[in-house]
Amino acid sequence: MEIRMRKRKVPNSPGKKFWFFALAYLATVIGDIVLTYKGTPDLAYEANPLVAVFGLGWGALILANVINYVFYVTFAYHTFVRYRRPTIPCSGMKQFVSMLFFF
Repeated sequence: MEIRMRKRKVPNSPGKKFWFFALAYLATVIGDIVLTYKGTPDLAYEANPLVAVFGLGWGALILANVINYVFYVTFAYHTFVRYRRPTIPCSGMKQFVSMLFFF
């Protein structure tokens, strides 16, 4: 008796990739803020130019991280969810190469 295992197809969901990267980056931003607070609560050793050069405090540092996160999520959304790869309709390899180089 032979047992056959069927391969399960896992759908390649762009939405899942988007949420994975968005949440992973959010965890990274929160971890950065927490570790900065634990390492230097007075921001004496912070290398961010908002703090080191301009002398701004925690508010500016957190606001910069929030703005950065909003940009990241916007770009990730357009990359993984909204963007569709362009397709070149052609009937053979010769037409494909022609369309690839001269389109």
